[in-house]
Amino acid sequence: MSCYTAVGPEMSSENIKRRIQACETFLASNTCRRLIRTKMTRSLVDGPIVPEEWMRAFLEGTLEDAQALSRGLLPSWSPLSLREFVEEAKSLAISRDPVVSSEMHSLPKDMRIGLTAKKEHEVLRLSAAVADQAERVNSKKVVDIGSGKGYLGQVLALHYGLDVVGLEAQSSHNASAQTRTERVRALKRSRGNGTISSLTREINTADEINAELQRECKDAIIVALHACGDLTPTAIQLFAKTEASALVLFGCCYHRITTDCFPMGPTLRERSSAIMPMLDGELGCHALEEWSKREPWRLRSHGYRALLEELFEECGVEEPIQLGRLKIRYQPTDLFEDYARRVLSRLPDLKTPPLDKDLISRSERSQHVVPSTACVYALRLLTAAVIESVIVLDRLEFLQDSVGGENSSVRAIFDPVCSPRNLGLFAAKPGRARA
Repeated sequence: MSCYTAVGPEMSSENIKRRIQACETFLASNTCRRLIRTKMTRSLVDGPIVPEEWMRAFLEGTLEDAQALSRGLLPSWSPLSLREFVEEAKSLAISRDPVVSSEMHSLPKDMRIGLTAKKEHEVLRLSAAVADQAERVNSKKVVDIGSGKGYLGQVLALHYGLDVVGLEAQSSHNASAQTRTERVRALKRSRGNGTISSLTREINTADEINAELQRECKDAIIVALHACGDLTPTAIQLFAKTEASALVLFGCCYHRITTDCFPMGPTLRERSSAIMPMLDGELGCHALEEWSKREPWRLRSHGYRALLEELFEECGVEEPIQLGRLKIRYQPTDLFEDYARRVLSRLPDLKTPPLDKDLISRSERSQHVVPSTACVYALRLLTAAVIESVIVLDRLEFLQDSVGGENSSVRAIFDPVCSPRNLGLFAAKPGRARA
């Protein structure tokens, strides 16, 4: 279970504002700034990321301690200041425990064609949530923003009987969606008799919302499953500026958000020059729950990369090497020396002096460096959860400010291990939602 706090429609605009301000203050702390700005591969080169008191404690820790720390569970050796930091991060981050209302146990066989397990999980749960929202606002029409190959729309139309308009910028995706829809419809024998149509249109800003989109959105539920970067805030603005009845939206790719689309809400707009340097959108996309459930030996990579980067620095290697992109595989029994030799074998043009003694000595150091580096990484993940939360809260505040907060909330419906970007915005226009 998550250790974080929920954000429901009962939270007032004033409480949302205070929560955003608290997140901003937390992220502005020196410790958070270092956690956000320092690359883990450079952690042994660029100096300590966290207070020395914490680092001394981490040297006594294990990889299992690091995973517990990422879940907000503190070992007995934790200093008081570390406990306070973790507790504050937990209190600020939005709960990622999935809340599922009604749903199918699985997608019908014919609708699973071409779906990965992740996509099936997302479509299964999101389609049920959209169907619930449709009943709540008494609407049968859905506008699917960034509809891709139409997986979600096909379930909404052919299983739930909703009328779906897919809005997609790439015409090739629309063609694939049409082909797949015809195939599924031919195979399917079910209750759903909704319609599916598509528009090939690119909307990157609210200024591109034209009369045709205004018509399509009238009384519709606007839906987006992991709309990338600026497409998520644009979909929110589309909801606010049209006569759409409801919104169900999940964002992703925070690192691709531009300053035109963030911040959206009044609290951060007043402080945009202060908040922007604190937000690392890419860090906000990290997957805390999946990391916390990995086999512990797989977490050695953080320490191994840091040790190797330190070695490259001492050898005068000037060209930056992105170790993560090499995708080096290692075994549970591999020492740092084994890992380093595999990396070096993939870099034949790298000129370094003989490294045998250095590799052996660093293998000995790795016994302490590896778990302590993993503990620091766990704190980065806790910080990442706050970054994602403040982005989502900013969007929620915009919704409350523009269409009213009575029926606006943040809810997680996906298993975060399977689908890490699981915080969704749910909203209904005043007077549309049933009790």
